Amino acid sequence: MLLALIAANVNAQFKTRIYNIYSDIPFNHQITYNNITYQTNEFCAGGNVCVGNKILNTIAEYNFHKVNLSNVAGAGKDKIYVHEFLVGLRFYAAKPTFMISRTALRFTVGCKGGWDIDLNPRSMFFAGFGITGVRNPSGILVEGFYHQSKNGSQGFIIEPYYGIRLGFVLGPTGE
Repeated sequence: MLLALIAANVNAQFKTRIYNIYSDIPFNHQITYNNITYQTNEFCAGGNVCVGNKILNTIAEYNFHKVNLSNVAGAGKDKIYVHEFLVGLRFYAAKPTFMISRTALRFTVGCKGGWDIDLNPRSMFFAGFGITGVRNPSGILVEGFYHQSKNGSQGFIIEPYYGIRLGFVLGPTGE
């Protein structure tokens, strides 16, 4: 809902407005509880809106995390839910970085920071590419990310982790 409000109020001075809908695949997700670190599973999905010019965009992002605590001894619950809100900068060129026939690869890199619902600081660095049409920046998103925040959430410390983000890019048709 927040993303829809931001997108609806963007003025005409911004040349691009790109939406991303995605899911994350973390590789080394760990939780520390009572000074013991446990390997955990996480489901993460989210979305963001990027507004800016044809190269640099600002991001407003929401992520939902569901962390499975079934193997955490003495946790007292099966899972925790984390909601995070991030803002940042992203490079995503309107012109393709590479072209193969009618398919374009658009390089993206950036950083974001913000808070979760418990007001713990969160941050993320990412790099990847969009697989799109040549004149249309809509397509598939593939990014690697590093979620560097080490902070408590509901009594559990979520350790820094990395992973791959897969999703869809929805953008305006280019000229």
